[in-house]
Amino acid sequence: MDILYFFEKIRNPVLDGIFYGITQMGDEIFFLAIALIMFWCINKNMGYFLMSTCFFGIVLNQFLKLAFKVPRPWIADPNFNPVASAIGSATGYSFPSGHTQNAVSIFGCLSAGSGMLFKNKKSKTVFCIICIILAASVSVSRLYLGVHTLEDVLFSIALALAMVFLFRPVFVKKSPNPVVISVIIALMMLATGAYLIYSYTLDSADAAEIENILTGQKHAWYMLGGVLGILIFYPLERKFVDFDPKTSLGIQFIKVIPGFILAIGLKELLKVPLNAIFAGHGISHSIRYFALVAFSVFVWPLCFKHFEKLRKK
Repeated sequence: MDILYFFEKIRNPVLDGIFYGITQMGDEIFFLAIALIMFWCINKNMGYFLMSTCFFGIVLNQFLKLAFKVPRPWIADPNFNPVASAIGSATGYSFPSGHTQNAVSIFGCLSAGSGMLFKNKKSKTVFCIICIILAASVSVSRLYLGVHTLEDVLFSIALALAMVFLFRPVFVKKSPNPVVISVIIALMMLATGAYLIYSYTLDSADAAEIENILTGQKHAWYMLGGVLGILIFYPLERKFVDFDPKTSLGIQFIKVIPGFILAIGLKELLKVPLNAIFAGHGISHSIRYFALVAFSVFVWPLCFKHFEKLRKK
């Protein structure tokens, strides 16, 4: 806790705002933006690299949260005060840090695949340095905001890097083996199913623990829908769409801006009706994230060939 008390002493409104902004790079929206831009516009293999690394990492991260049940710093030490604005997004148990793992996974994948993005050695080096700085900044932000301990953050960094190096040989190549990728996605599906089952074996008489368990179950349903979507639409995209992400800058803007708005809008607009239909059951979350992946990986890319026809007219 010493390092958290150190950051508490140097806090001020300006730094609070800066670090709160930095920590958003470990959030879901940032991940979706980077993954979809990469998949739609730059390199599909890198897009799948990001999705596989982050999704598998999230499942492991959430499993460890429920397995170890480490309370948040302000619960473990009532004398400590986190930054108030950060508490709302600090759901579930503390160990390991989900935001840190997401950020290190994202920037770790980008750095590990920099050879597929840049031909110039100097550009690759500069890009990798920027990725390291950004990943480290998010890690520090979790400590500054007081929502994780140093142990939470360091373990998450190690876990994320392990996932990056595990998947790098599969995805960071000109022609990845689709069979191997399908096996990885299937293993993710099995891991997600196992995590969902495990989350429902837990019970507690403590109200705070029940809330954390429910948070874990909700994340399990999210992941189940998302991974099922990848499992189904990865081969369908390869067979029926197989788009080339490279095109003119104008078409890239058409792909990204309306596509991202529609993807996020679809996920959010389905929330109320699905919650009503399924009476708040977790399956409603699975359907929303399945729809998000279906739209992002298959439905929206079907439109890309029509955008190309517009460009050639």
